[in-house]
Amino acid sequence: MFNSKIYLVSGTARSGKDTVTQSFIKILSSFGILAKRYAFADELKKRLDSFLRMHLGISAFTEDAEEKALIRPILLAWGKICRETDENYWAKIVAEKIKNEPYPHVAIVSDYRYPNEHKFLGGETIHLTRVKENGETFPPVGADEEKYNPVLLESATHKFSWENYSDNLDSCYYKAQEFFGQVFSPEQISQWQNDFPIPTQN
Repeated sequence: MFNSKIYLVSGTARSGKDTVTQSFIKILSSFGILAKRYAFADELKKRLDSFLRMHLGISAFTEDAEEKALIRPILLAWGKICRETDENYWAKIVAEKIKNEPYPHVAIVSDYRYPNEHKFLGGETIHLTRVKENGETFPPVGADEEKYNPVLLESATHKFSWENYSDNLDSCYYKAQEFFGQVFSPEQISQWQNDFPIPTQN
């Protein structure tokens, strides 16, 4: 289905999925390997951004905590409606984006939440569990996350647990480098430098 290599990253909210994804892409790029981030949520937000800006004056991509809390029910409802029409609705959109990229690459999906997404896209899966200072894990947010997170953990190709670094990004990125070494072998890196090179600019 794809000429690219696909990885899907799962975990509860605030488990560090995007941090790990961005770290992996940065490291792969340092080896001269073309890697790109994808997210189902980005595609959903793109489709609601104009509506939310027009009616609420809020971007679907806002980073403001209060605004995110306000529009979250709308995002969840729209995502659910589309999934009910076709459970692979969002997976198909991301698959098309990966296929339409002009160059083969390592595609990392940073918000894998439902088993059908892996079934549709294929590839390897990475599950993250983030542990609080008191030893408890960050809890799932919402009924779907509570239902499916244990399933994604059980079936994951790679499973990692890490501490809460109180948003210390330097510590997060350092730990992500350790994960990188366990997911990607030196042999893979060497092969991918040939298979997925960063295109040279003319």
